[in-house]
Amino acid sequence: MKTPSLDRPYLSNSRCQPQSQNDLLRQRAVFLRRIRDFFTQRGFLEVETPILIPCADPSPHLASFRTWYEHPYTSERQRLFLHTSPEFAMKRLVAAGYPRIFQICKFFRNNEDSPLHNPEFTGLEWYQTDADYRRLMDLTEAMCLELWPSGQLRYQGRLFDVQTPWERLTVHESLRRYAGLDFPPQIEYGDLKQACLQKGLSVAADDAWDDLFFKLLITFVEPHLGQERPTFLLDYPKELAALARTKADQPAIAERVELYLAGIELANGYSELIDPIEQQRRWEADAQIRQNRGDEDAFPVDPLFLSALASGLPPTAGIAIGLDRLLMLCLDAPTLHDILPFPFSPSIR
Repeated sequence: MKTPSLDRPYLSNSRCQPQSQNDLLRQRAVFLRRIRDFFTQRGFLEVETPILIPCADPSPHLASFRTWYEHPYTSERQRLFLHTSPEFAMKRLVAAGYPRIFQICKFFRNNEDSPLHNPEFTGLEWYQTDADYRRLMDLTEAMCLELWPSGQLRYQGRLFDVQTPWERLTVHESLRRYAGLDFPPQIEYGDLKQACLQKGLSVAADDAWDDLFFKLLITFVEPHLGQERPTFLLDYPKELAALARTKADQPAIAERVELYLAGIELANGYSELIDPIEQQRRWEADAQIRQNRGDEDAFPVDPLFLSALASGLPPTAGIAIGLDRLLMLCLDAPTLHDILPFPFSPSIR
């Protein structure tokens, strides 16, 4: 993490230099303006949605921040959460009739702080109707080329080719290429456990299916992704579908995609699941995992989001991009904290 300048101890990042052309705040402003211009020129409407929400994110792998609303005229207290992304509220807008929307806002993730993580970070999220995850990939490529018009990116002493088309690699192909594992579309828990043990990975008694899968993916696949040019990792097992719909001709595969460059995950998107019954079923399964771990926030899930799905959400695609990580690459910064004006510190100094 950058240390404050001795003459300005109240500033957390020494890259904040108001008189310099390389001032961090000016660079961030130009970066965000380019992204806004890209979407508004293509007919997307910029929106705002609440940061305080009544339900925690149901994903077993995300921890929400909690807070309380004190009702001014009663003694009642209502538990609220900071959103982990604006996803649910934005899909409610899509269901209400907004076909192309985007938002740049703060995302909040508890228990996350590392060279590539900050408990609050700036992200971009957009949705488009009558589109699928292939459209998301095309639009993401076009947006990034606005930031890297030369078709090249120099990052940490390496030159990356960012000219399109970018690599599109399925999860199945990536495991075969980098881990030597040729799994069938439907992978049994026992097969995952055996693969982890054969590869020298630890297996805990309470490891769920997705815990084991992520151990293999993070250890053997992620470090190789996007090491020469950007890579879209796509077609995840249905167990990792999250909010993605499964493929019509391959129900064991979900139309989910993640973007990597220099081994860094930049984006996560889906051909959106629009079936409220299936969404409820998945949330109940996620809640069971959280309850088994003693998580008091396992329920409830967002009833208004389910109502939006039930109203008839049209076929839609959506994606979230970590803008701080993207800016980190643009500015050739080694860590996320180098490009945050106020990087997280667990104590006030």
